[in-house]
Amino acid sequence: MSSDQILLSFGDDRAVVSSYGASLRRYWKITPGGERDIAWGYESRESKKGGQGDVLIPFPGRIPGGHYRFQGHEHTLERNDKEGPNAIHGFVRTREWSARSSGSAAGFRLKLLASEMAARGYPFSLDIGVSYELSAQGLRCEFSIQNIGDTDAPVAAGFHPYFVGSAPRVDGSILRLPARKLIEFAPGFIPTGKVLPLEGTGLDFTTARTIGPTAFNHCLADLERDASGLAHASLLDPATGFQTKIWMSSRLEYLVVYTGEALGPDARKAIAIEPMTCGTDAFNRPEWGLEVLKPWQFLTGSWGASADFI
Repeated sequence: MSSDQILLSFGDDRAVVSSYGASLRRYWKITPGGERDIAWGYESRESKKGGQGDVLIPFPGRIPGGHYRFQGHEHTLERNDKEGPNAIHGFVRTREWSARSSGSAAGFRLKLLASEMAARGYPFSLDIGVSYELSAQGLRCEFSIQNIGDTDAPVAAGFHPYFVGSAPRVDGSILRLPARKLIEFAPGFIPTGKVLPLEGTGLDFTTARTIGPTAFNHCLADLERDASGLAHASLLDPATGFQTKIWMSSRLEYLVVYTGEALGPDARKAIAIEPMTCGTDAFNRPEWGLEVLKPWQFLTGSWGASADFI
């Protein structure tokens, strides 16, 4: 294991997290039949595929052309999207974070300062914390973003775990998603501005069913929640009865789901179920969950997963 990785352990659960990007590199369970992956992992920075385990701050998803307007000022972000001339997924997933660890928990902290970010189109200062912990309830991830600048700052967050279902592809997995609506995309995965109902479409998984040939690369909205405000998704391998359950706190209002068709030989090996505080391109559509933090205000939230045989 490389020096930037931390192994977490509790009961039969194991996870590896990294100070590089504050990423979740792997999550698995020790079972009588051997190790069983819960979150699809990777060994090194060079072997990561399709954003595995990334933290997406200060914005998840694409911003067309990298352009946005905030409080009367025009900004152009670094264009780092392989699919086109867009900005995608923020600035923190290739940064080295400071780390602390203790047994079953690890925390990471990073500061983005306006003095270094202005040239990349984000002239705001943030203090960001991300933590992972294993317990009897499984894996829990918490995040906190504070505006430490002297002006308002546009802020959002997302996470990019892939979950493993049936082998060797997720097609045979039984999936349930809590989303009732869909942000419509034009070609290039750019939002049209429309939010459409999922009911009656091939992408409606509010009732658990087999994924089959369904291809996902979509941003979903209007999440069903329980009495405590949590939204829940699940992924079941019917051949073994191994089920993963994912939950999202109330501030994570959107969900991106991706079956990885662009990953070549690894396409559909796992399914990304990505908790987001906002919809794609919220910097230009703030009604889709963009947080405007005043100086010293926070944005916080949490998500988690657990898995076992049912």
